[in-house]
Amino acid sequence: MPASPDHTTLAVLARRASDRHPEPVILLPQAPGSGVDAIARSLVAGLGDGNMRLLAAPGPHADVLVQRAWHRDAWLAMPALDRDAVVLVTGATAGYLGPVLADSARTVVLVREPLAAIGLTGEVLPKKRVLERLAESSHDVPPKFHRLANPQSRALLAPWHDPAELIVSPGPPSDADRWRDALFGDVLPHLDAAAIGEATTVARDLAKSLGARPKPVVRAARAVLEDEDQQGRAEDSESLELLLRFNWLDAELYDRCLGSKPSDRHDRALPGAPLAPPHA
Repeated sequence: MPASPDHTTLAVLARRASDRHPEPVILLPQAPGSGVDAIARSLVAGLGDGNMRLLAAPGPHADVLVQRAWHRDAWLAMPALDRDAVVLVTGATAGYLGPVLADSARTVVLVREPLAAIGLTGEVLPKKRVLERLAESSHDVPPKFHRLANPQSRALLAPWHDPAELIVSPGPPSDADRWRDALFGDVLPHLDAAAIGEATTVARDLAKSLGARPKPVVRAARAVLEDEDQQGRAEDSESLELLLRFNWLDAELYDRCLGSKPSDRHDRALPGAPLAPPHA
């Protein structure tokens, strides 16, 4: 599922008419460094007896208002019968359909330890002296550095809150509680978020929910876990410590996911729970 700075691809899978069930649409966003793309590919391959369409969506770094409008319009442009048949949407920006589908969707995300996630994004890490300068003064932050500062939290927030307002800082900023409330109080209760260590359990559950063969999907999840285990630490420890300070919210997100059990996540994503509208 190729992506570029200008566009990405959403894979939309629908059941055949004879197999349709009134179940929530599974949204499987491929967040930065999550490794979910491997699980998604396995699910797509296992659901080949359905109908799949590929949609060219705005790139993952496009403005959030553009993303929200595009995903809303793309979904509403589908005939009602086609929408009712959709069972899975996956891609870098699939999470933007969460506010559109509300209680008709189940958004599944895997969260990694912050430094492991950054290491798998492919982004070039800044030199130690750059990190030190930013730690002393977070003014005039290079735009690309936002992709290295809480990228997982930013991706989850974007369908609901504009993460451009989340400043880059070496540790929680003065408005940290605003972002904790937004992520943990507003967004996370409506996601099925799990730490990466639960990848095989999540994969097996997804395969069962969608009627796909579980073995290939679980095998893909195990490969994702191997990526986590083999993730190196080529940079010096001081640079990594500095980089981790800039990922304070991703660290709290990962800790929160580590501390929740699958049953806890299902309990808090109650059917019919009101979803707040996106914030500009």
